[in-house]
Amino acid sequence: MAIDINYNAIKAEIASIIDLAATGAIVQVEGDLTIDSGTTIIDVAMRRRTQHADQSLSYATRQRYLLEMEITIWAAAVEGSLATQMRDRIIEQVEGALMANRTINGMAETMILKGGDMLLGESEKMSGLYVAAGQVLADVDVVKIIDPV
Repeated sequence: MAIDINYNAIKAEIASIIDLAATGAIVQVEGDLTIDSGTTIIDVAMRRRTQHADQSLSYATRQRYLLEMEITIWAAAVEGSLATQMRDRIIEQVEGALMANRTINGMAETMILKGGDMLLGESEKMSGLYVAAGQVLADVDVVKIIDPV
């Protein structure tokens, strides 16, 4: 029985899980960033896929990958402290939602959260607007199986 890895479906399912938990945020999959004051955007992207450490040649028709997912939270406000509060609240909600659903509704073996960077800066495009960004990095363990020839 062959099993394929549907990368787009995995990203979309992670976005759906986050969307249910992240109140007041816009959730997108590898979208463009357009942000206004009082807005929080969550962007879900896959950055890399690597061979799982437990992968062996003896598996022949079975391949394990770790998908490195990057969930970036962008929050904008007229005060830096408000932007960081908005970002931190959403990061807590995202982490909680992902920890509660580590198999991504059966699409993965498991998912491990790895932290991520946290930033705050004044927007160069819009004077007086602060943007706080934070990442939630996750390794998603998936399996591909092909039918033997």
